Amino acid sequence: MKKIIITFSLMALLVFSLQAQAIDYSDYEDGFEDFATEVAKSLPFTAAVGLNWSDAYIGHFPHFGVGITVGATSVPYDAMKPVFEVLGASLGGEMDFIETWGAPFPAYTIEGRVGGLILPFDAGVKIGVLPDDAKVLMPFNMDYLMVGGDVRYRILKSTGPLPEVSFGVGYTMLNGGITLPGILDGDQDITLTGIDTGGDASPDVLRLTDPDLNFNWQSHVIDFKIQASKKLLVITPHVGLGMAYGTSSAGGGAETDVLWSDNGTVGTFSSISQTQINQIISLYEAAGQTPPDLTTSGLLVESDTKGWAMRAFGGLSLNLLLKFDLSGMYNFTSGSLGGALNARIQL
Repeated sequence: MKKIIITFSLMALLVFSLQAQAIDYSDYEDGFEDFATEVAKSLPFTAAVGLNWSDAYIGHFPHFGVGITVGATSVPYDAMKPVFEVLGASLGGEMDFIETWGAPFPAYTIEGRVGGLILPFDAGVKIGVLPDDAKVLMPFNMDYLMVGGDVRYRILKSTGPLPEVSFGVGYTMLNGGITLPGILDGDQDITLTGIDTGGDASPDVLRLTDPDLNFNWQSHVIDFKIQASKKLLVITPHVGLGMAYGTSSAGGGAETDVLWSDNGTVGTFSSISQTQINQIISLYEAAGQTPPDLTTSGLLVESDTKGWAMRAFGGLSLNLLLKFDLSGMYNFTSGSLGGALNARIQL
């Protein structure tokens, strides 16, 4: 497996402070599973970034618009605590705000929207792409892909004090990953409690040699939203509610050369072979336990989740030759926050 991944907030990872210690694999697994599950729940919220233009309906064809959105949602700090506790990690003083607001989960899209024919609807598409191993602002590798679209139907026309109201349905696919070298301090030992391939009553130990932390996520989201907006001179405020159903996965682990000892931490470590990996997996299965997702280049813990997320959103646009749209979101399901800035040409 080319990439062994950890679903983790970038800003939190950058301020990890770790002490050398041996970690029991069951604790390692539980911590990453809890965290990955919570992050997977946040992915439908992140997928909502993009196409949230203030106008609830842009008008019949040939009305159209093209623009770009940059934004971020937050991962609650409570979701990070299991991993912090397992790794003995702590936030630096400058990042204390993460405990209150969570850590940012960035997103961006290039997008377009066009008015429909005959019926009062419009349709939009969005795409955000960052190639594998691209470097952005900081010395880390990141790949990112967001592709989606929606259709909105006007259910109330703006007349007098009444706003324009539309109902929309959309789909978004969100994939991505980040590799962060040099975040963990030195080697990390993982004890495979109860697994003894050497027959000497000492548990096997995996040594992750100066590992890089990676994270990867993917989500397929169907989104329903209702939105109201009202043009007031050069501004257009809007509010709305959204419900999203997502099928998501996220994982956690480390990318590194894996060493192995069948005589505990006092034994001699050597590069692990596929034969030894197969033996460890067989022993876990014989004991009725889920075996680790282990390769010669890392260790993975992954979690899948499905479910609904409900959000409120709103904001306003400044309607000049170039429209600027500022919007915010709140996730009722997780308590996460989100925000985005859009700039577009709309005719």
